[in-house]
Amino acid sequence: MKKILLLLSAAIFVSTLFAQAPAGYYDYAQGQTGAQLKTTLFNIIKGHTSVSYTPGIWVAFETTDKKDNGKVWDIYSDVPGGTPAYEWTFGTDQCGTYSGEGSCYNREHSFPKSWFNDASPMYTELFHIYPTDGYVNGQRGNYPYGEVNSASWTSTNGSKVGSNSTSGYSGTVFEPIDEYKGDLARTYFYMATRYEDVIQNWNSEVLDGSKYPVYVEWQLELLISWHENDPVSQKEIDRNNAIYALQHNRNPYIDHPEYVAAVWGSVTTSPIIGNVSTNPAAPEPNVAVVVSASITDNGTLSQVTLKWGTETGVLSNTIPMQANGSLYTATIPAQAAGTRVYYQITAVDNDQETGVSSEYSYYLSAFDGTIQLPINEDFESGDMGIFTAVNVTGTSQYWASYSYSGNLMAKMSGYDYGAVPNEDWLLTPLIDFNSYTSETMSFRTAMNYPDDASTTFQAMYSTNYSGSGDPNAANWTDLSSQANWSTGGYVFVESGTIDLSTIVGDAVTIAFKYANTSTAAESWELDDVIISGTPVNTGLYELGLQKVSIYPNPTTSWVQLNGELANDTRILIFNYLGQLQLEENLKNTSNHQVYVGSLKAGIYILQLDSKELGTQNIRLIIQ
Repeated sequence: MKKILLLLSAAIFVSTLFAQAPAGYYDYAQGQTGAQLKTTLFNIIKGHTSVSYTPGIWVAFETTDKKDNGKVWDIYSDVPGGTPAYEWTFGTDQCGTYSGEGSCYNREHSFPKSWFNDASPMYTELFHIYPTDGYVNGQRGNYPYGEVNSASWTSTNGSKVGSNSTSGYSGTVFEPIDEYKGDLARTYFYMATRYEDVIQNWNSEVLDGSKYPVYVEWQLELLISWHENDPVSQKEIDRNNAIYALQHNRNPYIDHPEYVAAVWGSVTTSPIIGNVSTNPAAPEPNVAVVVSASITDNGTLSQVTLKWGTETGVLSNTIPMQANGSLYTATIPAQAAGTRVYYQITAVDNDQETGVSSEYSYYLSAFDGTIQLPINEDFESGDMGIFTAVNVTGTSQYWASYSYSGNLMAKMSGYDYGAVPNEDWLLTPLIDFNSYTSETMSFRTAMNYPDDASTTFQAMYSTNYSGSGDPNAANWTDLSSQANWSTGGYVFVESGTIDLSTIVGDAVTIAFKYANTSTAAESWELDDVIISGTPVNTGLYELGLQKVSIYPNPTTSWVQLNGELANDTRILIFNYLGQLQLEENLKNTSNHQVYVGSLKAGIYILQLDSKELGTQNIRLIIQ
């Protein structure tokens, strides 16, 4: 039999465009501006994992730059809202040589590699390498980005080569189409930040030879203008997440567009909104949330409002923000568990110029640390499944996965080249028994090397175990007398149905305890643990039964999802306090990797949420 889903105690449904950086990723950047903020961001994103140039970059493009139709997303040939003259197929259309536009795609260093002398790790830095038409890439060459009035050459999608038309530089430049100007500006701000320790030694007409502000005045003003006029798109968000899965760092100017103004200022005279945050930082259900922001302007602010709602783009609630110097605050009323709240700040000055922040959101988790029934644990995942193994005494003997004749089970052997007294527990997560009636449990056991009274193997429950630490700190009730047990020879015996209906509690732990008090050493095997009950509330959320596995688990850095997945699947990772730690869109339904190396060691719930397939929750261990 296969494991039935581990369910959370309440429904969690998320509908949002924006994936988030891991909780706490930008904590050290709070309240900073200018060069100090840029240096703090450098320390957050430095030391990334580099991929190889071949085949690493080519392979990376298949997740970082893939259109919805499966084709290569080439910013030098794409026609937003229209039909491009040509499209590329991954792998098949790689350059090679090209005879003209439409021949093949190659690897465009949007920040020309000659500027940093082809050095590493910049040479394979995914954030500034884009797949582009090889011929157009050649036309761009090493020219800076700029704006062109009279083009000497124009691509099929309107990218241009010609003399720069903005004040401060009259040399030849390359101008991409408007749709991707903000993307490339935020790429350049990333490069100035990620490589602030070496960029002052690079050679280009757009660099000023410093680590701050990095760019000469005309280029900096142009980049800021592009950033402000072409806001962050879903394409950039998805690309940021995909690169994060490979390089394990992020572009802060995509996650927090306001950081651009906070570091370099603005070319507009409209109000600048920065350092947007919530208090508490990880809001909880049914608690009011204070939103704050630093807002500056060269004039007088006449109106600052916070708009919020529970659907992205539908912010129908408006609250005036209160000022304390340049700090503005407003309070969003408490919302129920399972709600995502979206909010945005608008500031208007006395010249009627308006500044608008990005749309932010926070999620009020419905996960309270307990799980729902039924539990059907067959240990076929190759670990302890939903159970947590706790070793109290004995250093070499512990619960482990064991396979016999193709069947996986949990095994505790008291013998390992000798036997010593030891005590080991298998514990379920907390279960809300108050949500059920007629609860029962059954399991199968096999035993060998019986040693009479020196070894005990018990089924127990507690209503006051904290969920972690030494189980002996809690009170336990023995259920063993209700069960049938194996008597030896590794012969499996069905326990029969154990009545749990008299248990009352909203945080109940079921445990199997192995203990031996001498050098004798029975071996016990446990399999097919089923705990079920009848819901008191027949309206409990019905979750889909997807068949998805994760590997490796435990892990230190990444997990791979394999199985039945839908394109609309959201990936959410919660800690056991119910706080959302990581969230992203699924990008590859056949073989998707999620980077979790930024999370602290511990036990988590990885949730897959899909309108098409329902929801699956998987216990994840990060070491």
